[in-house]
Amino acid sequence: MEPLRRAALLLGLLLAAAAAAPAAPVDLLPSAAAVRVAALAEPLAAEELLEAALQLSGTPPAELEGARVRARALLAAAAGIRAAGERELAERLLDLLHRELFREYDERQTRLDELLATGRFNCVSSAVLYGLLARSRGLEFRAVQTPDHVLIRVTSAGGWDVETTSAYGFEPGTRREFTDSFGRVTGYSYVPPGQYARRQELGDKGLLALILYNRNAFATDSRRYPEALAPAVDAYALRPDAESHGRLISSLLNAGAYYGLAGRYEEGAGFLSEAAQVYPDGRLNRLREDLIHNWVVGLIEQRRLEQALAVLAERRAELSAAEWRSLAVTAPAVCSSLNRGSLT
Repeated sequence: MEPLRRAALLLGLLLAAAAAAPAAPVDLLPSAAAVRVAALAEPLAAEELLEAALQLSGTPPAELEGARVRARALLAAAAGIRAAGERELAERLLDLLHRELFREYDERQTRLDELLATGRFNCVSSAVLYGLLARSRGLEFRAVQTPDHVLIRVTSAGGWDVETTSAYGFEPGTRREFTDSFGRVTGYSYVPPGQYARRQELGDKGLLALILYNRNAFATDSRRYPEALAPAVDAYALRPDAESHGRLISSLLNAGAYYGLAGRYEEGAGFLSEAAQVYPDGRLNRLREDLIHNWVVGLIEQRRLEQALAVLAERRAELSAAEWRSLAVTAPAVCSSLNRGSLT
């Protein structure tokens, strides 16, 4: 008997301890919040940016109003800052956050609601909050994505980099204090403006998508694959580029593979069929074929030949001719039944 087949994507998962089967699949369409934000024109108004960041952070509905109150208190404090010009204002906004809110750098703390409640932050959540304050005071900015990191570029007047994770992060290339502390605290390196090949400027939606990227990555790291899927879907709605697409397809494959590891082949194949209709990609079809293969072989090993034949009849259009031949060789008991019809 041919052993059950696994797609390459499953190899790492096979090393995991027994994992619980996934819950019912999440909606393959983006959330109402993501659809609403995707339809907005950039730049977003400060209130729109706040609401989008809270909802896309996954803030529980019961906690939304408390998070809004805390954010508006910061906005009021920012409104009270007096500065000689835009440069001083941009620097003093960073000072405000590190003095009044930021308490601890935490690489995994990407949610705006959690930052507002606890003072723990990473580069994404701190950049979103700084951008919110800057927008409320009329400063223009762009997020700057570098390898595994994000910072803010205030584009008003001459333009200044702001590494929001550091109290010394305003114009960081000119600060010895920043150089001494940044890498030690965050584990990342500052990418100066001259290294354009390593810097990608993002609009507001691109910055918000980074919250979703991190939520997706952290859930994936914990093997919570169904939970990882929703933020990947929302990120692709906000930022429909190659990076978001790759994350989305990987998340769909992980969720489908997880069904297979749980032996829930019918649900997994159905999930992948639906996913392939919404987000066409040959890799989804190939994994679906692997699950159907394992489903049929498992039934044959259990001597449930009539059920195996029924699955083959129902799923014939989803299997290649080569796969049909493979199953015919693997299962001689089924072979004669298959040979009565023509292979296409």
